[in-house]
Amino acid sequence: MNADGSGQTQLTRNNARDGTPAWSPDGQLIAFSSDRSGNWEVYTMRPDGSNVVQLINHPAKDEFPVWSSDGRYLLFCSDRAGHFDIYRMNADGAQVIQLTNGPRDNHYPAWSPDGRWIAFCSNRDSNVEVYIMNADGSGQTRLTHTPGDESWTTWSPDGQFIAFASVRDGTHPKIYVMRPDGSEQTQLTSGPGGDWGPTWSR
Repeated sequence: MNADGSGQTQLTRNNARDGTPAWSPDGQLIAFSSDRSGNWEVYTMRPDGSNVVQLINHPAKDEFPVWSSDGRYLLFCSDRAGHFDIYRMNADGAQVIQLTNGPRDNHYPAWSPDGRWIAFCSNRDSNVEVYIMNADGSGQTRLTHTPGDESWTTWSPDGQFIAFASVRDGTHPKIYVMRPDGSEQTQLTSGPGGDWGPTWSR
């Protein structure tokens, strides 16, 4: 749809479920997840819905594609190791590399604008917290330490902040921001309802 909500156009038409769409940095492709093959896999298509390409063919669940800022790579989450981990592949689906290795779930990956860092969420230390790692999976470091779950990490365009959702108040998720080292954690939304899925303007 247009930025003002007009011109809404359906891009996929099948009996399966399609979700988690993500624009490539150059605007030429949309990566998305679909279970049209019988289980969840990652696909790309043109912005008009044409030229659908299946990037992965694996019996596990593969979903939540995230582009690198240069458009060369995609991150995705997969339970092929028995729990959800974060993987990286070339934009054409080649050279799949596992970046995290359990023993519990790792998800919601978000690539920093300069491509050096990946923020993600994991329940490896009981509840779900925000972590950061190098782009090759090394240097995994915990950023949040709260009694509630965190999710939906996303970087500001200048790489100075990470926005995320948190239920640290024990009721409903709210939107927070923090520095990439975990400092200056600031609550942005309030009220009785739940807030999640933050996205930055360019």
